[in-house]
Amino acid sequence: MTTSELSFATPTSATSKKTWMLRIWLTDRPGSLGAVAVALGEAGVNLVGIEIVERNGPMAIDEIVVEAADGTEFGSAQHAVACLRAIEGVAVETCLAVDSPADYDPRLDAFEVAAQFANARFRAERNGVLMQAIARLMTPDWAVIIDRVTGRVARTSGTPPSAPWLSAVLSGLDHVGPNSQSDHLEPHPSTRPSDLAWASCGIAAAVVVGRAARPFGARERAMLDSLGRLCSAHRSDDGRIRQVAIPFIPIAN
Repeated sequence: MTTSELSFATPTSATSKKTWMLRIWLTDRPGSLGAVAVALGEAGVNLVGIEIVERNGPMAIDEIVVEAADGTEFGSAQHAVACLRAIEGVAVETCLAVDSPADYDPRLDAFEVAAQFANARFRAERNGVLMQAIARLMTPDWAVIIDRVTGRVARTSGTPPSAPWLSAVLSGLDHVGPNSQSDHLEPHPSTRPSDLAWASCGIAAAVVVGRAARPFGARERAMLDSLGRLCSAHRSDDGRIRQVAIPFIPIAN
């Protein structure tokens, strides 16, 4: 995928914010990230955090956290985004305001999510933790937890499609299976819808998420698999955490 093939969300604008998270696509070659850092400096912005999200063929996807330099006003990220887009081979996918650099730390988020799952005693609590983690880590348009046997929806966020539609889609995707761990660092197969991601999250439950603005990357799909396995764990009467087997169960006709 080249930068010209991407569709981009309009950058967020909030005058009270001085810290932003930018997800960028850039050519995967020496010097690309250095050019990004130089452009940000010229825009009066400090680069305070970076995570390499994926490397997909000739392109890399990075999430960077930037902060307005002392003594400068950075009420809008428009100028920084424009500077980055002027670089050959660089495209800005999203731009989100955050309260501070400390509020965007994916590694710390992972530990926090694991702790929340460990403290959740009941299924409803685990479902709540799962939905909150998905919203924070994957920023989907919608998410839903559905029973694959009965078609009953257990939890939703955003405006998901109808339960019958979701059941039909999951049934049709049985030949693909959940987000495979064997290919989580490779581009997803052409048979896998790019605007949907799904994973088992219990004995007969699945979580499905959708996002129209940008495709789900292979790393995000692997993350959803991990969240589903955490959600499938349960606490027995003796207080120990046990893992529930999570077969991919077809929808009953």
